[in-house]
Amino acid sequence: MLKRFVLSIVFLSSVFLFSSINSYGQVITGAIKNLYMIAELPIPNSDRSYELKVFEKINDDGSFEELEYSESMNYEGSYTVQISAGSGGLQTISTTVLVSGDELDYRKNFSVCNNEINQEFLLHKDYESSSYGFSEECVWKFSDFNQFQVYYAECDDICVDYSYVFDLNRFKSTDEDVLREYGFQFLDNVGGAFIGGNPFYSMDFEKEYVNF
Repeated sequence: MLKRFVLSIVFLSSVFLFSSINSYGQVITGAIKNLYMIAELPIPNSDRSYELKVFEKINDDGSFEELEYSESMNYEGSYTVQISAGSGGLQTISTTVLVSGDELDYRKNFSVCNNEINQEFLLHKDYESSSYGFSEECVWKFSDFNQFQVYYAECDDICVDYSYVFDLNRFKSTDEDVLREYGFQFLDNVGGAFIGGNPFYSMDFEKEYVNF
C-alpha cells in the first residue's frame, strides 16, 4: 500500500490516495511534535484550518492500522501522518517514518526525486547517495494542477520523509525563480526543525512570498 503512496508523491493528482483516509475532524495548529524520529513538523500559515486526515501504523507486512493521535503522545515504530487544510483546493502535509518491514526495504531502493515521472516539472533537485543510503530534496511546480510541492527524504537504517503540497494561488508570485527561492528557504527552515538541527527556525520568511 505504501508503495502506491510513494509513487503518488510524484503524481500529485492522486495525492489523496490513501484508501483508508478517515475524517478525524481534529484541528491541528502550531506544529506537530512528539512523533518518533521527527523533532518537529512545522505547519505553515493558512487561511483554512488544518485537520488530521491520517495517522496510521505501518506494519512490517505493509498493512495499515489506524492510530489515535494525541499532541502529548510519543509513538514509536513505522507510521504515516497526513493533515489537510479545507476542502477547497489542495493544501496537504504528509510525513512517513519507516523503521522496519517490507515497506522500508522498498523505500531504500526508491528515489522520489530521481523517478522518471514528472521530471519536467522539477524546479530544484538535490540527491546525495552513500554506502549507507541516500538523502534527497526536490521542488515541483505543477501548473496544470495549480500545485506547488516541496519534498524531503533521508534513508539509511530507517527512512523519514515529508511532503508539503500547496495551491499556487497561495503565493504572491508563481514565477519559477520566485518559487524556487521560496523552496530553498522552506527546506532550510522546515528541514532544520524536522531533524532538530535548527530549534530557532522561523516561518516568517513566508511573508515575502505568501498571500495571508
